[in-house]
Amino acid sequence: MSEPAVAERERLEDWLRRLVRTLLDGGGPVRTLLVATVTGRAATIRIDDVALRVSASAADGGIALSFDDPGAGAHDPALHTTGDALRAVIAGRRLLDAAIVSGDIALRAPLPDLLAFHELVMKTLALGPR
Repeated sequence: MSEPAVAERERLEDWLRRLVRTLLDGGGPVRTLLVATVTGRAATIRIDDVALRVSASAADGGIALSFDDPGAGAHDPALHTTGDALRAVIAGRRLLDAAIVSGDIALRAPLPDLLAFHELVMKTLALGPR
């Protein structure tokens, strides 16, 4: 992996850790649902040209993330998108559902996992930290 690619992957890992820490620190129903939804699961995430496999495990009432090469989880649920599409959803300029329908965000997972992900995102947007 080239030096710029390593730096981008490290930046994505750091962003995911900060996101999870922010949601956990907020407490309440978002924290409870986050822990219940992601603990014991793994997914492959690709944003622009950066891809990694992230696994979540229980740790002291929270979540510990670990990262691998994306090939390690070829059959994991997956999220593929661009940074621009993700920023538009996070900023509230675009609905998650619209980004998925248009193909700007591609999700692949069993239906129960997709429904759990949708519930987590909607609750986070409604109740999460601002």
